[in-house]
Amino acid sequence: MSGWRRSRWVVVVGVLLLGVVTRGAQARADAPPRGPERKGFTLQLELSGGGSTLLARGQGSDETEAGLGFNLGLGGFLTPRIALLGRLATFDWGITTADYDEGMSVLLGAALQWWMHDRVYLEGGVGVATTGVAPRGGETDDQSGMGLSLGVGYSAVNLWHHAFGLFAQFTPLFTGHGTTLTYQSGFFWQYF
Repeated sequence: MSGWRRSRWVVVVGVLLLGVVTRGAQARADAPPRGPERKGFTLQLELSGGGSTLLARGQGSDETEAGLGFNLGLGGFLTPRIALLGRLATFDWGITTADYDEGMSVLLGAALQWWMHDRVYLEGGVGVATTGVAPRGGETDDQSGMGLSLGVGYSAVNLWHHAFGLFAQFTPLFTGHGTTLTYQSGFFWQYF
């Protein structure tokens, strides 16, 4: 093959390869993103089990009691990775000490949720807290104060507008009863 013919084939093959590569890049640019699309409104529901410890002022039971929790987050994404949520965290536990029959803690506040990866988020918040305990043989005594919420979650299933996964949360509450430390872990669903 002469040098001219060889050069012509090299140019033709180069132009064809360039066309294939640019066409593939254009097809990828037009395709929807593979991960979840986090923007606008978001809703999160969590169901959990865990424990709660009431460090009562002056009377103290510092034993951890098992219980169940239900949490709700409602808000919006400020960026594709950061959401601002109104947060309701509830936890109902049964205290089996000589002083108390049962208890419940509630936190209502705001939280920031940061999706550090498509599957992992960190969350932190603050709000108004209420702890209700029922002394043995008496009426329920509700005390208010403030509380914090710290959590982490892992999305096992990511869909376009949904995430399903596992979470863990630590919620210290500071009320008239003393300090209540709540530890929860369970399942979450979040709509984006």
